[in-house]
Amino acid sequence: YMDWAHQMLMACWSSNGRVWEVRLRWNASVILHGQLEEKLNEVHSTACAPQSCKMSQVIQQIAPRLFFTNHQVYTGFTGTAKALSSWKFVNVQFAIVGTGGCGTTSLRKNLEQHPGVRFTYEGDDVLYAPGYNHLYQGGFRMLPTEEQVNQLKCGKGRCRAEDVDDRIIGLKNYNLYNFDVGLAALSLKRMKIILLVCDPLDRLEKALYYKHCQFTSRCENRSVIDEIVAGKDVAELVAEHREYWIASERIMFLMSLFKPPDVIIAHQEVLRTSPDFLYQTLFKQIGAGPFQMRFHRYNSVGGLRSGLCQRRKLLKEFQQALEPEYAKLEHLLTAIGHPKVKEFPRPHLHRRNE
Repeated sequence: YMDWAHQMLMACWSSNGRVWEVRLRWNASVILHGQLEEKLNEVHSTACAPQSCKMSQVIQQIAPRLFFTNHQVYTGFTGTAKALSSWKFVNVQFAIVGTGGCGTTSLRKNLEQHPGVRFTYEGDDVLYAPGYNHLYQGGFRMLPTEEQVNQLKCGKGRCRAEDVDDRIIGLKNYNLYNFDVGLAALSLKRMKIILLVCDPLDRLEKALYYKHCQFTSRCENRSVIDEIVAGKDVAELVAEHREYWIASERIMFLMSLFKPPDVIIAHQEVLRTSPDFLYQTLFKQIGAGPFQMRFHRYNSVGGLRSGLCQRRKLLKEFQQALEPEYAKLEHLLTAIGHPKVKEFPRPHLHRRNE
C-alpha cells in the first residue's frame, strides 16, 4: 500500500500537481419532530490539486468537486488540508530499531559523538513508531506530510538551504523492531537498519521487575522474584510475556523486508567486550568514516533488581522455558557471521542494564 501511495504521489507530481490529505466537514443538521438535531458530517480522503492551489482553495473548491457528485452543493465546507510527501524522501540514512533493554541508548549516544553524524530532532523518533511514552505521530500513514519530512530534515516545517547540514542522519526508536507499519515505511527508502539483541531472560526479567515495582519504592534493596512468580507456572509466565523477550522472529522479518546487507545485527556482548570494533564497523557501514572516541554506558543500573540471579533453581526453570529462543538466536547470529556469543552454551542472566 505504501509503495502504491508513492506511485500515486509521483503521478500527481508529474502533472505539476500536489497531493493533499483533506478532511471536509459540513453541517448536516436536520429538524426532527419540530426540533433541531445538530450534526456534523466529515469525509477524509486525498486530492491531487494544481501546484498553484492554496490550502483554502483545496478545501472550498477542489476537494468538494472531487468527493461529491455534481448535483450536490459545493459550499459551506470547513476542514483541514495537509500537503503530502513520500517516505522515500525522508532524509534518514540509518535507524536503530531495537531492542529495548539491550543497549540502544548507549549505541545512540556514542554514535552521535561522531562529528559527521546526528540523530533526528526531539520528538521525531515517534514518527515511525510509538516512543517511550507511547506517543505516536505517524498516524499509520501511507504518506507523511511535507511538514513531517521537513521536520526530520531540518527541524522546521519549511526548510531553507541554510537550515540543512550534510551530516548523516540517524533515527533511534527501540519499539520499531516490533512495529510493522513503521518498518514498512523505513523499507521504502534504502538505509541501514541496526538491531541490538541480548539475553532473552535478561529482557524478560527486567519487564517482570518493572511491571511489579514501577512507581513504588517497595522493591528497593530486596528480592522480589518470589512475589512475581507466586502461584504461577514459570513456562506459562514466559509465554504470557512473549512480546518482552522474543527477537528471533523479528530478525527473520527484518531480513525479509530489507536487503540483507543493509541489516546490521549485533549482540549486546559485543557492545560490552569489543566496543571499538563495533562502533568502527557501524561508522563504516553508515558511511561516516573512522572516528576515535571514548565509549560510555548509559542507563546502566546495578544492584539486586528482582533477585532472580540468586535463585539458581528458578533461574534454570526460566532458562529452560526460553531454550528454543536461545537456540534460534544462536543459529541466526551464526548464519550472518556474528562473533561467537559466550552466553548461548550456558545462558545466564546479566545483572546490569545497558
